[in-house]
Amino acid sequence: MNIALPVVKSGKIKKVRLSPTVIIFSSIGLILILTALLAPWITPHDPNVGALDNRLLPPFWQEGGKTEFVFGTDTLGRDILSRIIFGARTTLSVCALVVIIAGTIGTLLGIVAGYTGGWADIIIMRAVDLVFSLPAILLALLLAAIFGPSFQILVFIISFTLWAGYARMARAETLKIKGLDFIALAKIAGCSRASIMMRHVLPNVISPIIILATLQIGTIVIVEASLSFLGVGVPPPTADWGSMVSEGRSYIVTAWWLCIIPGFAIALTVLTFNLLGDVLNDRLNPLIHRR
Repeated sequence: MNIALPVVKSGKIKKVRLSPTVIIFSSIGLILILTALLAPWITPHDPNVGALDNRLLPPFWQEGGKTEFVFGTDTLGRDILSRIIFGARTTLSVCALVVIIAGTIGTLLGIVAGYTGGWADIIIMRAVDLVFSLPAILLALLLAAIFGPSFQILVFIISFTLWAGYARMARAETLKIKGLDFIALAKIAGCSRASIMMRHVLPNVISPIIILATLQIGTIVIVEASLSFLGVGVPPPTADWGSMVSEGRSYIVTAWWLCIIPGFAIALTVLTFNLLGDVLNDRLNPLIHRR
C-alpha cells in the first residue's frame, strides 16, 4: 500500500509516493530524535548509577532477568536501556553539531572557491584533496590521540574530517549556477560578490547539501562509535554506544546483551539515516528523479 502526498514543485502539484519501508524508517528516525531530546525524562534509571547487587542481569525475557531492567544491566549494575537512551542523546548531539559545523564551513568555502576561482579555488581545493587523501578514521584517531578525549574535541575532530565533502559539493553546484542569467542580472544590478554568493548562490546549493548531510549522519555515527570503542571518544561515565560495545566485548559469550544491543542501535541508526538520505536524493535531485 502506497501513500501519495502532494508536493509543490515549479508551480505544479506532483505526487510523491511513500513506500511502507520509507514510512517505517522515517518513523524510526523520528523516534530516535525524540528519544535523544527527551532522554532525561523517559529513562527508567540513572544511566551512570548502578548497584553491584544487580550486575550482569540478563534481559527480562531470559531466566534471571527483571522487568525493571528491560535490557539487563552491565558489569557495574547500570541499566542498559537507560544507557542506550542516553547514548542516543550523545550520538545524535555529535551528529547535529558536526553537520552544522562541517556543513557551514564546507559549504561557504565551496561557494567561495567555485564563484571566485583563482588562487582561492586552488588553495581550498588542494586542502580538500589533502583531507580526502587521508583515511577518515585514522586521521580522527591521530587527532584524538593528540588532543585527548572529550565531547568538544570529538565534535571538532569529526568536523575536520568531513568538511571537505561539503566544500566539493558546494563548489560543483556553484560552478553550474554562476553562469546562469539571474547571476548576470545580479551583477548588472550592482550586487557585490558577497551579496551574490549569499543571496543568490547559497539558496540554490542548499538542496544537495541537505542530501549530503543526511547521508553523512551514518558516517558520523560510525566514526564517533569507532573512536569511543578505541577509547578516544566521549570519556566515561557518559553513556555512549561505542564505549558500551567496547566494555561488553569481553563478555560476549556470557553476557551478550552488553555489546549486541548497543551494536544493534548503531546499525539501526546508520541504516535509517542512509535510507532517508537516499529518499531525499531521489526526491530533491531533478537529474535523478525526473517524472
